[in-house]
Amino acid sequence: HPEDIDTVQNAVNKALEGLAKSYKVEHRIINANGNIKHILESGEVFFEGDTPIRMMGVAQDITDRVHKQDELAKVYSAIESSINAVFIADINGDINYANPSAAKMWGYKSVNELILAKPNALDYWSEKSVIKASKVLQDLVQKGTHRKIHLEGIKKNGTTFIADLKGSCIYNDKGKVIGVVGSFLDITREYKTHKHIKESEQKFRSIVENMTDVICLHDAKGFYKWVSPSIFKITGYTADELIGKHPIKFFHPDEIESIHINLYNKAINSKEKNPVSSVTFRFKTKEKGYIWLETTYKPIYNKSGKITQFETSSRDVSEKIKYEIEIKKLSNVALKTGFTVIITNNKGEIIWVNQAFEKTTGYKLDEIAGKLPHSFLSGKKSDIQQQEQIMNDLLSNNRVTGEILNYKKNGESFWFEYDIVGVLDNNGSVINYISTQIDITERKKLQLQLVKSNNEKEVLLSEVHHRVKNNLQIVSGLIELQIRKATDTTLKNELKETKSRIQSISLVHERLYQNNNFSSIDLKQYFNAILNEIKDLFSSNKCIKINLEIHPINMEINKAIPLGLLVNEIISNIYKHAYVALNEGEISFKLYKHKNQLLLEINDNGIGFDINHKIKEQSIGLKLIEALANQIDAKWSVKSEKNKGTTYKLELAIYE
Repeated sequence: HPEDIDTVQNAVNKALEGLAKSYKVEHRIINANGNIKHILESGEVFFEGDTPIRMMGVAQDITDRVHKQDELAKVYSAIESSINAVFIADINGDINYANPSAAKMWGYKSVNELILAKPNALDYWSEKSVIKASKVLQDLVQKGTHRKIHLEGIKKNGTTFIADLKGSCIYNDKGKVIGVVGSFLDITREYKTHKHIKESEQKFRSIVENMTDVICLHDAKGFYKWVSPSIFKITGYTADELIGKHPIKFFHPDEIESIHINLYNKAINSKEKNPVSSVTFRFKTKEKGYIWLETTYKPIYNKSGKITQFETSSRDVSEKIKYEIEIKKLSNVALKTGFTVIITNNKGEIIWVNQAFEKTTGYKLDEIAGKLPHSFLSGKKSDIQQQEQIMNDLLSNNRVTGEILNYKKNGESFWFEYDIVGVLDNNGSVINYISTQIDITERKKLQLQLVKSNNEKEVLLSEVHHRVKNNLQIVSGLIELQIRKATDTTLKNELKETKSRIQSISLVHERLYQNNNFSSIDLKQYFNAILNEIKDLFSSNKCIKINLEIHPINMEINKAIPLGLLVNEIISNIYKHAYVALNEGEISFKLYKHKNQLLLEINDNGIGFDINHKIKEQSIGLKLIEALANQIDAKWSVKSEKNKGTTYKLELAIYE
């Protein structure tokens, strides 16, 4: 071929000049028929010394191979420039080739980076798509084909996309599959759009099929063209039973003219662009007689302004009509009652009040219809949180009662005791609220007077307890002076005991004064104080430890004082007599409640005493303890052993 002469000559010359022992060159020839053939020519030069003496070579026709290479080059170019991602893999899924679009689709800078990161075909997909991808590879290898499928790919940055897959097989000369080719197109946007449309269609179908309202399309003359499935629940008819029929067949005879003719004429003659009419009428069901339907009626026009069809939406309002009739009856009763009455819709908006309400508040029905009661009955001292709580309580309970401060039209405040009840339909849904109220303003004023009077009495009682405590403290102080002056040890001890008893009584009045509770006292605080007073009174060089286990219990004052004196007597006797020959000791003090019984247990580990001997000598301490126990109707006992200590127990019925 003329274009290849120089190429062949140069290769041969290099061999002749000894620059190459042999040569190989591809070139074209023109045969006798004028056709171009592709030749692979190779040859070798033989020398004698430095002189070439002969040359021998062969030529091979490679025309078919060159043509196939040209075709492959065109295919490769097409694959390299394709917007589809293309992969070639062996039957195990190991990637041999990927085009630039594949790297771009998966978010990698180059094909090499892509294949290094994801060497196998199953590495490219999300967890839920790996199984699908594996099945595609298996089908291609075993069956040579696969079903249409979408896979979720994972990009380098972790984001996902949807790819449409088309796969094919690579065969060897024997027809055996040796590899697969996969072509992928990113259809994320189309997939999401299709999914959204499908979901919207499903939602619309679900809404239409499950809604309680009935949606219908009528032709220009009013005949049913399409009816939603909900018609069956309301009327007992299926959609097929109504399509092709005219609604007039099901109207109550008394309402045919007013409903059909008037609505139709209104739609035809209306100057509005899209007039919507609403009407309530009776509709004959398949088996239950007539029901009340509330229907909106909208004409649909073509471009020339001619009505082509009608669209209607209907709902069963039979219960609503029934309750409206009942409410009218109740209204006639409520008009004459002395209680104030409010009737609202299910949103709390006023639809009716009786004359008693108008007289009490000064508001007329036409002033407040459609308003929420608190929007005009509130004032500067109104409890906004209470008003909000009433509405919240009505959502969870069908009845709410209480008291609330309101304001009349002239600004005067007054108190209402209210009782609000929800009126339910057959489905249990609230359609109205009825509230009856009583004006309790005078009662509230009386309550305030009683509270004021009670407060005054509490102040007086507080002052009485304070003065009693102070007077007892004065007496205690006088006894203390006598103790200091007395030289006789017996007298001093008797005076100390007397002072201790007075302190026990004084502590009750002090606690009552400090706690502002004039009927009962906290025994835990009371006995802690008594024990500390006795400890200070009989302080000595001896180390006596007190272990306390006192539960929080309140007791009325009439029993608390004798019980305090009883405890004072026991603990004082322990300090005086239990540790005469000992340098240290331990007292256990337990006070707790079991059911309606108060249980007191006092133990010491002192020298003990002979109980029979004490009884014979008529011990003042034991007599006093017994007298105080009888005063509060308590059962008590004492056990003592020589050198093993003494135990006092007391049981007392209490009612908090």
